[in-house]
Amino acid sequence: MKKFYAIVTAAIMSISLFAQQPTASDLAAYQKADHYVACFSTPADATCNEIAWVGTYNSWNLQDPDILICEPLPGFDGWYVVVVPVDEEGKNEGKPVQRNECGKLNWTYQCGNADAISLVSGSVTIEPNGAECNLKGWSTEEPTIITMTAWKNGVNPCTATCKEIEYTFRVYDPYCDENPDLEPTLKGSWDWDAAAKTMEFKDSYYEAKIVVDPATLEFKFNNDPAGSWDNQFQYFVPEDEENDVPAKWVNFENFKLDPADPQSVYYTLEGTVITFDFSDTEKFRYASCGAETGEFEVTVNLKTTADAPAAGVEMAGSFASTDWSVFQPMELKEGVYTATLTTEASKEFKFREAGSWDNEIVTKADGKGLANLKFGDVWKDAGEGKKVIDLDYSDATVYCWKANWTEGIENVVLTEKAQKVVVDGVLYIVRDNKMFNVQGSQVR
Repeated sequence: MKKFYAIVTAAIMSISLFAQQPTASDLAAYQKADHYVACFSTPADATCNEIAWVGTYNSWNLQDPDILICEPLPGFDGWYVVVVPVDEEGKNEGKPVQRNECGKLNWTYQCGNADAISLVSGSVTIEPNGAECNLKGWSTEEPTIITMTAWKNGVNPCTATCKEIEYTFRVYDPYCDENPDLEPTLKGSWDWDAAAKTMEFKDSYYEAKIVVDPATLEFKFNNDPAGSWDNQFQYFVPEDEENDVPAKWVNFENFKLDPADPQSVYYTLEGTVITFDFSDTEKFRYASCGAETGEFEVTVNLKTTADAPAAGVEMAGSFASTDWSVFQPMELKEGVYTATLTTEASKEFKFREAGSWDNEIVTKADGKGLANLKFGDVWKDAGEGKKVIDLDYSDATVYCWKANWTEGIENVVLTEKAQKVVVDGVLYIVRDNKMFNVQGSQVR
């Protein structure tokens, strides 16, 4: 009988141990300088494959041969731990991603966040609602513990079967008189991080074959095997005189293998063959075909709302040789932010708070950031080989800076640990004695 009770007691203790959440002391052995420790749980019925940690340390590359694989935490069933180096710029964003049913790391099985609060400090619970959330704000001195209730959208890879199919992509491309050697290349959800797929010329069209899950298929064409989007396919939008919108060339969004996708009108699907006919040069072109070529001196003038950030405003874009990682400061002159730089018509840009992607101009209706602008689509001739761009986002009924957009947390579920407060007319969330702004950044 004593032996029976001993066995029962041991079983209860074992169950209790597995059920409990790890503490900082349980993870002390993993901590080391210039690294952060992420410890997270996953639901047992939706975790069956290897899990990797991706983030700024490896440029979000799912194909990185040195990607960090998360290890099961001994003594804690369903808990994983990973030790991640802080990257050269001191950034430390990341998230867990599980392999799919075909054995590949796939963004379908990433963590999601119910209220889109992306700053992580101490302990946090991640509940999926379809949102994608880059977790950041890790401490290099103590571990962060994450309770993850499910994978993004509640999708369960353990009940899915591998559905990869080989698709054939065919493209009749627009001939470019300015550069007749341009050829289409293909990038997509099978591996956005890899170099673009070169398409082989077949009599009158270009062709490439890709093995991919149709449920996750998204793709786009450009003409650079290295992956630059500076010279991708565009479609022509005629002038809309009634709404004072000039005629312009527009980049395609990602194509989806979905009849409900508005862009499905541009292709035909026969079995597993997807065919695009972009040969009509009045409707389609490569970005450089027919566009102004060469570099121009461009002056950008930006009017913004009165709630512009105290840190100042800067331009981000593909105009820099390092592509979106060097930023152009803007000078405030009589209520207008201005900057002058030399760039090409096909380059893109947008605005952000100096030093931070957490704060940019958004539309008040939905809190979403503005789309990238292409210089050649919005500039005007200023004579002597110079261009000028005048942008007015000063209407406070339409625009605001994201840090001051309060609608985004109106639907935050309040608990004993999460309460809304208003300070000087600005809405915040207080949780665990910490105060967060609408981006989830801790302010106090």
